[in-house]
Amino acid sequence: MRFHPFTQHCPVPNARREEDKNIFDYCRENNIDHISEAIVSQKVEVNTKDEEGRALLHWACDRGHKDLVSVLLQHKADINSQMEGRGSVQNGS
Repeated sequence: MRFHPFTQHCPVPNARREEDKNIFDYCRENNIDHISEAIVSQKVEVNTKDEEGRALLHWACDRGHKDLVSVLLQHKADINSQMEGRGSVQNGS
């Protein structure tokens, strides 16, 4: 369990253990190094989608992670990737 840095007795809310994280957690955290390594090593396909149909590029755009968006596009992320019922990244979903 992780604890808040200023109060060692108080757990950090919604903290996930490193071994429990998935690629979308790293995307939400803007962890460019981890995501780049996973894509380059082919552990993760750049256009993989979560259970709601959101691709890494959707998450990065939604969170305003401009550098991560650039990295994903360099790795050939599909700008036309569709989310069910919402449209593509390009259309501002």
